[in-house]
Order: sequence, then C-alpha cells, then structure tokens
Amino acid sequence: MQIMSDLQRILAAYSQVISEHAVSPDALHARKMAPGFSGAPVYRIVRVLGVDSQVREQSCYCLKRVGAWPRSPAAIERDGVVRAVSQFCPSIIAPLPSDSGQLSVSHKGNAWQLTKWFDGIALSTRPSDAHCHLAGRAIAEVHAALARHPDHRKHLTTQPAGLAERVGQLQTMETLRSQLREACLTTSKLSLQMQGQVGPSNTTEAMLLEEARAQAASLGVFLKRAIDCFASHDRSWQPLISQLDWTRNQHNAGKCVLETGFAWRDLHREQMLWRHSSSGRESPLSTDAVGLIDHEFLTWDFLAMDLSRWAQSFVLPESVLRQTLAGYRERHPFPDRDASLASTLASAADWITIANWLRWLILEQRVFQLSAARIESRLEPILNRLEAG
Repeated sequence: MQIMSDLQRILAAYSQVISEHAVSPDALHARKMAPGFSGAPVYRIVRVLGVDSQVREQSCYCLKRVGAWPRSPAAIERDGVVRAVSQFCPSIIAPLPSDSGQLSVSHKGNAWQLTKWFDGIALSTRPSDAHCHLAGRAIAEVHAALARHPDHRKHLTTQPAGLAERVGQLQTMETLRSQLREACLTTSKLSLQMQGQVGPSNTTEAMLLEEARAQAASLGVFLKRAIDCFASHDRSWQPLISQLDWTRNQHNAGKCVLETGFAWRDLHREQMLWRHSSSGRESPLSTDAVGLIDHEFLTWDFLAMDLSRWAQSFVLPESVLRQTLAGYRERHPFPDRDASLASTLASAADWITIANWLRWLILEQRVFQLSAARIESRLEPILNRLEAG
C-alpha cells in the first residue's frame, strides 16, 4: 500500500537518510508487517525502481513504534549505546539518526525508530548444531562490541538486577497458583474468553472467523493444561528460587564473581535473523549472515541472561545452550559457573513465561492482536517441558 499521511510525516523527519540512499520520498511505499508479541506496529519501507511493467522492489528500511514519547533517559541511553557499537559490529541493527540527530522521532505521543531492513529469517525451533555454534560466536561478538562502549566502564560497579528480578517473579508463583485455583476455570469458559481477547480485531470473513474461533478453543484447552500443570507442581519452583538467590548473594559479596556487561536481555530466537540464500536453503555459516534486532530491553546485567533467553526459546534448550556455549567460547571466555547460571535461568524462564501468559490472558484479560495459534505454538514446547518435570 502507499504510505499513509501519518507515515509520511514520520519519514519526513528522516529526509537526510532518505536522500543519502538516493531514494525519492515519492518512490517510497510501506507494507504493514505482522506485529511481534509486543503488538507494536512495524512497517517495511520499500523503494520502487522503474516504471510500468519493469517495476521492481528493493527493501530499504524498517519503521517501528518503540513506546511512548518522550523517551525515558534509560531508553535514550540504550539507543545511543546500540547506535555507537553498531559502527564496528554489523550484526547489531541499530536505529538511524533523524535529521535532528535523534535516534527516535515523536508522532502523536509515540516514539518511532527507523532502521535498515535486515532481510532474514529466524532459525527453526530445532536448529542445527552448526547454527547454534555460530549463534554463540555472534552473541560473543555482540557482547565484546558492547564492552567497548565508553559507558561500559561507568557501569562496572553497578549491581545487575536480573537475578533479583527472576527471584521476585518466581516468588509470585504460589499467589498465581491460588488465584487460578479460586477462579474455578473450565475449558469451555477459557475458550469462550479467548475469542474476545486474541486474533485480529478486523476479521469479518466467515471462514476466517470460524478458523479464529477454532484457534481460540484450542488455546482454551492449552490454558487449562497450563493451569493443571501449576496445580500439580506444588512449589516446584522453590529450588530455583533458592539457587538463584544464593548465586546473587555470592556475586554481591564478591565470593563468586559472574560475567556482567550490557546484555540484550530479550535475545529470543526471533530477535536473531539469518540471511537465507535465494534457494531458500540454510543460511551461510558466517556471522555476516546474522542480524540482531529489537534492543528495547538492553541493560547492564549478567551475560548469562542472554545465553539463557536464547536457549529457552528453542524446543531443546540444554542442547542449544551446550552448542551455543561452544561457539561463544571461541570468541570470549565464559566460565562454567556462568554456564551453570544460564542453565538455571532457562529453567526458571519456563515457569515465568507460562505464568506471565496465564496472568495476562486470564487474570488481566489483556487483548492481543495475535492469532491464538501463534501464542499456543510459542508456549507449547515450554509447557511440554514443565509437564515432563
């Protein structure tokens, strides 16, 4: 579709970037892409070359809403760090500066950012060992690049908040378990509730509506499984609380110092894209094939947070973590104590992820512009692991 007036106003703030790439604003078109799990709108900005039957597209930019305006000081710092290190770490896809030099622009109370479009795909949920190995090298290179930023030194005395945060989240499990038990939810009630909370809001075609209802019913069954899993695992998360709390105290006391630095934090498999060949086969085994997107959660933390988040987003996290660590260690040391922490954090993240979705969908009744099938497919491997114990 042709760029709407709102998008034209936003892109007008990037006229110098557009001119630098020799693109006339009249030749720009926008395609609205499927949103991520945050629900933020994303547009693929393309330029049209040629006329009549010779028209062809060339991808150009990604335009995304990144939160409310004005940006918080922490968000401004994140943007600056990522932009600076992207100059010598091409795997990092960073925001482009506007004509005023800002890394985000304001429009109707929201902040928007423009980046170069990285034409790639996420790995499958069962990746090859070779790709896990390469991912480890890429993550290590990103961590090393972030460590070169001048602000890295000023944070060296900062106590990372990641472990305290995870302990706090796990400590809410018993309350959630009680709330779900008291709600006396049935599968049919959950399925009916999901029909009004998930899926595109503008679907009118009868076939699509029927499909959406079927997906909502399936999600209702899934959520009942998750509730039953919580009910049957009495305080199964308590050992994780004790282990993470002990590790945090040891680190803070200087008895077991862990690797810290700027961490991506939301390093899910869908945040690391891989270029693919024109044949659609596996992407080349080179870190040049990797693009890391969405830096909104970057902060000073334990580097194990990134390895755990990455591994937990696959069907077999322990296998992925093992191969990823092997690749990481080719570029940067990663002690066994940090590897052990990454494994523990991945286990904790399974409980936290399912708990978050139960809370959002059932207790808070949030609305998501995502298909029920997409939500269920992301959570299914995690629930399978929890049920297996």
